[in-house]
Amino acid sequence: AGVPLLVATKWQVESDSSSELMRRFHRLRKEEKLPTVAALRQAQIEMLYQGNENFRQPYFWAGFTALGGYAQF
Repeated sequence: AGVPLLVATKWQVESDSSSELMRRFHRLRKEEKLPTVAALRQAQIEMLYQGNENFRQPYFWAGFTALGGYAQF
């Protein structure tokens, strides 16, 4: 309903890892000025290689996807 795009999950996700992913995602969008899809991708890569060892498995972050069109914030 008027939203250009959204980030959603394909399955139920764990709260702590989701919180960490979203902190990284929003930092990349705000500070690095990355578009939404690029910020989400980079946040997921960071979780894989630089994140908490307990959250490196794709189960904890791969369920997130961007849906919709392009939006610059």
